[in-house]
Amino acid sequence: MWTDEETVAAGHGIDPARWREAFEVAMGRMAGRFARVEPRLRAGRLVLGRHS
Repeated sequence: MWTDEETVAAGHGIDPARWREAFEVAMGRMAGRFARVEPRLRAGRLVLGRHS
């Protein structure tokens, strides 16, 4: 079910700064799921499309 807010948000462009902030918050929330920092950073790069 779509609310009016979600419908409006879907109709506008993406603000890269807000997206990056939301991504960082999400990665921070799941950081504890990774035993080491390297796999967490690798997963973040994978999501961002950065393979190096």
